[in-house]
Amino acid sequence: MMCSSFRLKSGSDDLDATRDMLMGRASTSSSPMDRLATQNLAGEVPSSLLSLSQPLVTVSTDHKFTEGPIYLHMNNELHFSDIVCDTRSILSLATWTVTSSTPNNRGNGMTLAPSGSLVVCEHTTSSLILEDKNPPTVLASHFQGKELNSPNDVVVHKTLNRAYFSDPTYGRMPGFGIERDAPLGFQGVFSVALDNPGTVRLECEKEKYGQPNGVCFSPDGKQLYVNDSPNASIDVYDVNETTGALNNCKRFFSEIGSGKFEDGIVDGMKCDEQGNVWVTGPGGIWIIGSDGVLRGKLDIPEHVGNLAWGGPEMNLLFICASTSVYMLQTEVHGECTNEMIKRVEPCPLCRKLILGFDCGKWQSSISEHGLWPTSLKNLRELASGEGFNEYFQKQFNGNEEAYLRWKEVLMITRSEDLVKLRALVKLVQSQLLRRYVTFGGGVKEDFGVLELAAPAGLWEGKAKRDKKDKVSTKMVMRLDILDASFALGRAYSFVGDFHDSRRYYERAKEGCEEQLGRDSEKAIETTHLSVLGSGISVGERIERLRELLKRMEASLGEEDEVTFETLNSLGGFLQENGEYEEAIKVKERCLAGRIKVLGKDHRDTAGSLMGLGVFYFSTQNYKKLLEYYERALKGFETTLGKTRPSTLMTVMNTAGAYCQGFDDVRKARKLYQRALEGYEAQFGKDHRITMFYAKNLSILLKRVS
Repeated sequence: MMCSSFRLKSGSDDLDATRDMLMGRASTSSSPMDRLATQNLAGEVPSSLLSLSQPLVTVSTDHKFTEGPIYLHMNNELHFSDIVCDTRSILSLATWTVTSSTPNNRGNGMTLAPSGSLVVCEHTTSSLILEDKNPPTVLASHFQGKELNSPNDVVVHKTLNRAYFSDPTYGRMPGFGIERDAPLGFQGVFSVALDNPGTVRLECEKEKYGQPNGVCFSPDGKQLYVNDSPNASIDVYDVNETTGALNNCKRFFSEIGSGKFEDGIVDGMKCDEQGNVWVTGPGGIWIIGSDGVLRGKLDIPEHVGNLAWGGPEMNLLFICASTSVYMLQTEVHGECTNEMIKRVEPCPLCRKLILGFDCGKWQSSISEHGLWPTSLKNLRELASGEGFNEYFQKQFNGNEEAYLRWKEVLMITRSEDLVKLRALVKLVQSQLLRRYVTFGGGVKEDFGVLELAAPAGLWEGKAKRDKKDKVSTKMVMRLDILDASFALGRAYSFVGDFHDSRRYYERAKEGCEEQLGRDSEKAIETTHLSVLGSGISVGERIERLRELLKRMEASLGEEDEVTFETLNSLGGFLQENGEYEEAIKVKERCLAGRIKVLGKDHRDTAGSLMGLGVFYFSTQNYKKLLEYYERALKGFETTLGKTRPSTLMTVMNTAGAYCQGFDDVRKARKLYQRALEGYEAQFGKDHRITMFYAKNLSILLKRVS
């Protein structure tokens, strides 16, 4: 096996993608996560920590010995090492692709310094380094004139600016490092000040440990846990708040297996936000409460070397296990590795996460796009005055290309939405930008898009024109946070995280009801979406939507768009529940209402036509299916144009109807080709959306040839 070979296992095939496209569900196949292999999860773990009903996901495989995982919020990436192959790999959580770089000096444990630079344990050089420049700063390589063994695992204290690391001899063994003598003569736990390299301090008795390995802090940083692999035990130390010295050592947990490598040993170790210690051991991962009581065990198919939390919510547990890296979602969150992470903010255009408003990266990120040639100082001036609306209009007035570029960089696809949404919420909450930036009402439009919507002045104008909700300017400005919650709720429902989805929807709903009234359009709309994303049974959703529909008709009327949306949702769930006659009545009622209020060619009317077409696809009534698809296509072309994503998706669905229902290969091929040309015209040949559809359309074109 070549050490440089990395692959992401495929979890779906071309036939699945084709079926999704024909049923109007192509966007669900576009998530890069669909390619990842999964297997059943086993163990005995409280449901308050994680659900065993979820799959264990393989995010990378074909390695030799994976170690040292660390999540970087600013790039939405997981970094990890392969000690045997001498590589460091980077997993992008936006695309779920893996790259590698060599050599890595057989790097092992990694963590982040408060500056955002990586602190890395190197086996080959017997050093602890800070990657703040090239070449990196050597923080520790010797103790009392003798070379360290091989730094193995490292943590940095949040407030003391001090790194604590274990120093066993594994890196002086063949395979894990370079075989050589160990002049130090003992295996210890050390610390070093990040701002004073070389001042290495021994933090334990010299002969205390056989092979000290994993280290981690308690959530409050007042205690440090250290495990010893051959003794299969964990100790806990108190951390002096002033000097950082370790004292008052106690045995925290023991008898974690036999201590033999072939049986699985204590190695990597992390604390969650509640103080539970998650440590590798025989069979996989052991979970020990802060009181020293075993809470559960998690079975992993390979020997586990280390683990780390990551993801925008710090609730994705990444597990380095021999040849693979696995992932699962926990109910608890991991602790951020340093305080700087909690100050991460996004560039308002490219949405790349940057460390704080005053770090200098803000201005450079903006200037890359050439759209907002301004400085942080100017942004503050705009935010404090009335000039932003004028500035906004000046930037894009008459320049359609610039406006489209602006919209493109603000697009959030479903594979990336959570990290971007979390960042955008922080952006909206900031006092600097809250004055003129707000959300446009959640994830919407063609690809699960959330737009960082127009200036508050435009929203104020919309509110003043709204006859149902007489909202003051002051109150509108307070609603931006509610819209952020609304958007997060919908994004979480897209990815199946109904726990967080329900939490954010409830927050938005309660806020809207308090500020606008229970029967306001916005409060009802949020209630509607909370039903859709709540994770309850189909039958319960139907009952709740029926009750909500009565409330809507009483307060908003039968011809309000929110009422139409609820009818559309109700029809879908009735269809899913097998109540086909009732479903078609509800969907037809929604369509008739939209035609009456909006017109036959409005895009929302076209959306209803598409929904009816999909219904008839499920009943294999291809004549009706084609009738509704063609009517929908005409509506989208009239209101959106021929190259918008909704139009192009309808073109493909219509092609599928001709192909599957009428065996009209010539017509289907012509429509498929038109769709591909439309995606190229809209996004360009090299855009990720175009390439995705080009691949799937090529499969379809072959099938109709």
